[in-house]
Amino acid sequence: MDGKNEVITEVQIKRNHFHLSHLRKVVSCTAGWLGMSCKRIEETENAVAEICSTSLEGAHDSQDENLTVRLSTHATFMVVEITDPLAGQASGSSEQRTRDYSDALQRIDRLVDSVEFAGTDDGTTIRIVKHAGEPEPAPARKTPYVPALGTTASQS
Repeated sequence: MDGKNEVITEVQIKRNHFHLSHLRKVVSCTAGWLGMSCKRIEETENAVAEICSTSLEGAHDSQDENLTVRLSTHATFMVVEITDPLAGQASGSSEQRTRDYSDALQRIDRLVDSVEFAGTDDGTTIRIVKHAGEPEPAPARKTPYVPALGTTASQS
C-alpha cells in the first residue's frame, strides 16, 4: 500500500442519540472516499449506529464518558472501532450489557464483512471490517470439452 488510501479519523461522541446522525455522516463520507457503493455505505452506517445505540441505551444520563469511534481506511477496506469505556466497568448490570452487545453483534453480522468483540477492564471495543467492493465470488470451474457419446473430438 502506498499510504495514499490510508485515512484515520477518530471521533468522540457524547452519550446522546442526537449525535448519531453526525456520526453517520462521518462514516458515510469516509466510506464514500474509499469508493464503497451506496448499499455498502448504508450497511456500514447502520452497523455503526446499531453498536452506538446499544451503548447509549445502557448508559445513564449522569455518565459523561464519551464513546470513541475510530475509522481507518486501507486500500480496499475500512475498519471501524467503537470503544465504550463504561461497558467493562464492574457493576451489577455488566452481564446484561454483555448480552445487549451480543444481540447487537448478531443483528449487524449480515451487514459487515467481519466483526469482533473485545471486553477488557478498560471497556469494550467492537471492531467492524467492511470491504469497499462485494466479496469476490469463487472462480468458476472450467468444464473441459467432452465429445458427445459415440463421437470423437474431430467429428464434433
